[in-house]
Amino acid sequence: ERSSQASVTTLYDLSGTPMGSTLVTRTEIENVRMPTTVIEQLLNGAAQSVYTMGIRNRDYRLFYSPLFIANQQTGYFSVGLSNDFQVRSLSMSRDIVIGIAIFLAAGTVILGYTIARMITRPLTQLVDTAEAVTAGDLERRTNISSQDELGQLAQAFNQMTGYLSRLY
Repeated sequence: ERSSQASVTTLYDLSGTPMGSTLVTRTEIENVRMPTTVIEQLLNGAAQSVYTMGIRNRDYRLFYSPLFIANQQTGYFSVGLSNDFQVRSLSMSRDIVIGIAIFLAAGTVILGYTIARMITRPLTQLVDTAEAVTAGDLERRTNISSQDELGQLAQAFNQMTGYLSRLY
């Protein structure tokens, strides 16, 4: 029980009588008897190997399989996890995925806002300068000094305004 990931492991003889279990005591072992339908299905090779069984007031999902030793079937075994454990781990995984998704969505919004501000601030400044030049202030210049296309546009605009100022 300490080294297994399953919370209950049970060994059965060929008739489905439990011989030992990691969860239940000798006095309770009859409570984990294999259903006869499971034995029939395993013998016919058409077994649905997952069954729910109540053990110690908890529901467990048990997985049954034949037990072979030296290529001879000596009995059956089952391993199982409580439904609570399965649901809890799924719930924890879901919460982690939701948390990561919210974090990534918030990061995307913040990054998008930052990039948009990096583009709109120089454009707003360029528009303000253009409106001032249109109003007759030919000495007005932009102070955008970036090396990207907006910086090139601002430099060209400043050169054009300087040329207009000299002509006028």
